Amino acid sequence: MSGNIEQILEKIEREVVAFFQEDSSIIKKSTGRNLDSLSYENIQRILAPGKDLILRGGKRWRPLMMYLISNSFVSDEKILKLCPVVEIAHNGTLIVDDIEDLSEVRRGKPCVHRIYGDDLSINAGNQMYFLALLNIDLLSLSLEKKAAFHEIYSRYMRRLHFGQGLDILWHRNVKEIPSIDEYLQMCRLKTGALSGMAAEFGLAYAVAGGVSLSESVVSGLVDAAEMMGIGFQIADDVKNLVGKIEGKDRGDDIVEGKKSLPVIIFAQESGAQIDRLFSCFESAKRLGIVDGWDSVSEAIELLESSGAIRKASEIGLDLLTKSIANFNKFLPESEEKSNLLSLIESFLKKSDIIIDVEKR
Repeated sequence: MSGNIEQILEKIEREVVAFFQEDSSIIKKSTGRNLDSLSYENIQRILAPGKDLILRGGKRWRPLMMYLISNSFVSDEKILKLCPVVEIAHNGTLIVDDIEDLSEVRRGKPCVHRIYGDDLSINAGNQMYFLALLNIDLLSLSLEKKAAFHEIYSRYMRRLHFGQGLDILWHRNVKEIPSIDEYLQMCRLKTGALSGMAAEFGLAYAVAGGVSLSESVVSGLVDAAEMMGIGFQIADDVKNLVGKIEGKDRGDDIVEGKKSLPVIIFAQESGAQIDRLFSCFESAKRLGIVDGWDSVSEAIELLESSGAIRKASEIGLDLLTKSIANFNKFLPESEEKSNLLSLIESFLKKSDIIIDVEKR
């Protein structure tokens, strides 16, 4: 990444971290009530799961993409105020997702529900969906323009939760396998929602600043962002099997019964061998990542030797290639556009999907 991207990421990180530095102020602003009778300790305890996860860091690529898209059209640092909206909502979904998946590790530490309990963590995750909206209300814009951001946020969060519901349905039943098209639709709803929202935020902010954008430009760039999100999801699916995602256990998707793209491709093409994979899933889920490692390892070997991982890699690479093409087509020439294209290409070089495809 260029030094400029690193500088922008530092600004984004400051905005995200600053949001949680005044715990009492957050609660007062979000409730619209004077809560002086509550102890500061209790306020901290309520916010602790979300604050813990946020302060562990993250790639922050969604708010970075939002910033770069918006500043490709109009230079305005004030859009940094929207960065916590995207990032806090994202982290709220991670808390709830980890509880639903019975996950153990997130960003190199125990998942927050393992530290604070399911009940407080569910509340904190849900609370973050609404806390995120505070920074929209703090924008120096008219009520009408703020309302446009609220509408965008609500629309994408509805999509996200419908997609999450599909994902849950499929991993609850080991033998329920969606089609590839169903999986990609789920990913566009679930994983693509936050990246689509970030892109539309960036475009809406440019429009609020006086830029005129055609419907084709907006839809083309939102589509690029959603394809980028799906491509990165597939990259994570692959890396979970052939490498290791930083801060997570290799193969924990098998333990969780996740119907990732390699699993779906294997199910469609493997014939009778699918029963062996189902057996591995059931054993891994029962025994866990440590005691069930033999089953996890066997499942990975089945997926790898069948070519399912390679084929998933090709689909992920195709989506990211199309994403780059759309960004290249619809963004005006600028340093920000170059930085965004470099960002995607740098992720590609670090991911196992590009490595796997090059081995064909």
